[in-house]
Amino acid sequence: EAGIDPTRSILLTGVPKTKKKLQRIVESLKGLALEIIKAVCMSSPEASSLQYLEALESTFGSSESGGDLYCAVRLLRHCPRESLSDFLRRIEKSLTKVVQRGGLSPANADNARVEELICGAVESDTTLLQLRLRERKEHPPTFLSLLNEVREAEETETQRLTLPQCAVEPEIVPPVLVPEIILERGGREDPMENYPSEVLNLLPEVKEDLTLEGGENDTRNIPTKEPRPAV
Repeated sequence: EAGIDPTRSILLTGVPKTKKKLQRIVESLKGLALEIIKAVCMSSPEASSLQYLEALESTFGSSESGGDLYCAVRLLRHCPRESLSDFLRRIEKSLTKVVQRGGLSPANADNARVEELICGAVESDTTLLQLRLRERKEHPPTFLSLLNEVREAEETETQRLTLPQCAVEPEIVPPVLVPEIILERGGREDPMENYPSEVLNLLPEVKEDLTLEGGENDTRNIPTKEPRPAV
């Protein structure tokens, strides 16, 4: 299989003469692949470049049909420590074989690629939401465009995680001055205003309890909730 990919790329280039293509193929191969090319050349001197490629694929290529290869693509899953861009490249490699075997038309390759990325990338839901691939299934991007978008999203996420977190300074709450401290400092505030309403509502009950236990003198230091005199 290692010899098929460079051979296929040679055949897809615009070399005008078959002999030049054959020469480039022979120069790129070695071992058993080279022996097969020589055997085809001896048996069919006028064989086309595609016939040489078919001979190599029949020997080294997968025996699975295009449909079987496409089913294997649909079972691909994103590994936990694998980047989303690497997973996309892995999908593309398998999807290319499916198209070559006739399991999928080239016109539907972009849509199949996006669907598999959505189904298989279970570890990158945040990135998929950012790329909005589900909304773009009817007009999917090409492989190169999608790869660039994924890599940009990965770089943005990496920068976000590496930025130092800003420390939040604790809020400084000013101390609440009790009435005795206010009076000692010469304050003119009404001491009763510093007590919460819940405390003021409980003062009569507390004063009554202390009166019953220790007499009226025990309640002399408890503030009394009285109406303020009119000025």
